[in-house]
Amino acid sequence: MLEVKGDSRAGWSRLVKVAEEQGALYGAMIKATQLALQAAEAMDTDVLEEVLADREKLIQKVQAIQAEERELRLKVGGEPALDLREQLKAASDLQLDQLKKVVELNTKLEQELVNLKKQLTHDLDQVSQLKKTAQGYRPKDLSTEGLFVDWKR
Repeated sequence: MLEVKGDSRAGWSRLVKVAEEQGALYGAMIKATQLALQAAEAMDTDVLEEVLADREKLIQKVQAIQAEERELRLKVGGEPALDLREQLKAASDLQLDQLKKVVELNTKLEQELVNLKKQLTHDLDQVSQLKKTAQGYRPKDLSTEGLFVDWKR
């Protein structure tokens, strides 16, 4: 995959493609984060779990591409041609803008997840309180498994 050895133009071209792929993944990460934010706001934990799992896969792909990019940068030498330099700069600028958006959405998502956790904790506390209250009205000598009432007697 990293067959660049002596041809620096091919190496820089591959580096541009890797940067564009990384930008596409950042775009997908933005969409996934927006979906996670919507699910958190709607308190839809099933969708939230699924979207966060997909987002984690995207993060792993980005990390793999970043590793590939580091290897390519070490292998290619010199400066890229002007057209490749401009393409690389454009891809880098796009990545930077996308990363800023991801950070902004992550901050919002984090806040929504904190709010969701508080709400779920509150709901769980209420359920526990209701369970204790219901057990308080049950006679002490009865088991909690149920009561059979024979109406024919």
